[in-house]
Amino acid sequence: MASDGTATFTGSLNAKNNGTVIAIYKGAINTTDKKNAMLTCSFPSAQTYGENGLSATIPMYASAQISTGSNGNGQVSFDGFSTLMFKNMSGIVKFDATAIGKKITNVTANATNIAGGANINYNDNITNPTITMSNGAANTVTVSCPQGSEICLMAVAPITYNGMTFNITLEGGEKKEVKITKETTFHMSKFKTIVIE
Repeated sequence: MASDGTATFTGSLNAKNNGTVIAIYKGAINTTDKKNAMLTCSFPSAQTYGENGLSATIPMYASAQISTGSNGNGQVSFDGFSTLMFKNMSGIVKFDATAIGKKITNVTANATNIAGGANINYNDNITNPTITMSNGAANTVTVSCPQGSEICLMAVAPITYNGMTFNITLEGGEKKEVKITKETTFHMSKFKTIVIE
């Protein structure tokens, strides 16, 4: 991974036929089952947020169509390009405390199967694979903000929740609690904002 946010992957691809290709990045990917178009990964339950965003190892995913043959320079062409665009496999909660002008130091989220092991099936929809949490998945995610921040991000499993509770600690030890009682669905790489008042 280079400092400019790009990485180069090497390997062999069959450029004789049209088709699709997927790429998975980061160490949270555990195993792959190519025959059944399945992989397993892990969504982190302990996270840290700072100037450069979340430091936790969050799995990333990219997919594209393979064009027939070479694009003339020896590389396979993906939708007319030789670049795959990655996106977070997690849903993202954005906590915003700018309305009260205070910094967030810690957030703990409680919801069923919010983190931990997951099965990713990309057979039916390669662009947006189906994610099913494994038995024994975690029900808590904690994100710490060591320097404090009015904005804090948290990665959660991109599934549907039937209720969520967020316990937020602000600078000086002040506590806030936010509850979501209705069914809420998170999608890969999509944000939901919680304004702290």
